[in-house]
Amino acid sequence: LQSCYAYGSELRARYLERLVAFAGAPFDKAFLLSAGTEATEATFKLMRMYGQGQGKRRRGIVCIDGNWHGRTLGAQMLSGNRLQCDWIGYQDPDIHHLPFPYPWVLDGRSGETFLEESLRDLESAGVDLAQDVSGFMLETFQGWGAVFYPEDYVQGIESLCRRHDILLAFDEMQSGFGRTGRAFGYQHYGVAPDLLGCGKGMGGGLPLSGVLGRAEVMDLPDIGNMSSTHSANPLVCAAGLAVLDEIRDRDLIAETARKGEVLFGA
Repeated sequence: LQSCYAYGSELRARYLERLVAFAGAPFDKAFLLSAGTEATEATFKLMRMYGQGQGKRRRGIVCIDGNWHGRTLGAQMLSGNRLQCDWIGYQDPDIHHLPFPYPWVLDGRSGETFLEESLRDLESAGVDLAQDVSGFMLETFQGWGAVFYPEDYVQGIESLCRRHDILLAFDEMQSGFGRTGRAFGYQHYGVAPDLLGCGKGMGGGLPLSGVLGRAEVMDLPDIGNMSSTHSANPLVCAAGLAVLDEIRDRDLIAETARKGEVLFGA
């Protein structure tokens, strides 16, 4: 029996309701996919559609060097590893990368100051932040080494996004669903993103991913335009519900936070 996104199910409805409730504000809606890289591509598409609707001159996306967003074409170009993009033979001129604020690179500067310097370099390269950028895409921490951003760095990005009507998105593939002692890793920074891309632990090992976002953004595509053939089938939705049950019933977010304190205090 082949399941298809075109056929709804009670499990899908229940899971989506639980997922949005778990994520909380500012997220109003979600749609489901099968792989994390699909969620990245969908987030990418939504940011560019939003920029198009806002009348942006270009639909640039700003990412961070060293972040990893997936292996498909758009996700690979968003990822901050240029060697991984050699096979493409092309780099989208409207995808830009800022240097990651590693502690050893900051050299005593605040995250906010480092961001301001990086943005000035981007503007010097001819990018008008107000007219040429539709979205910022951040992996919640540098996934290869679990290096977090300075809080004021991320807050500076959010402030810029609000000033210029730019969407702020987080790739929560490795950090979502309680893995950092919060429901989602972005919550460590005190910001409110517009979009979240989720996967990995979301389905407890089964192919389940998704995008969470504000209704204003999630309603941009026509019905069916963000679909994926086997997405949201009853089996993976049941797995997603079981994951949320385990997180709640075993108080896993608080337990992860407690273990983190032990590790950091060692």
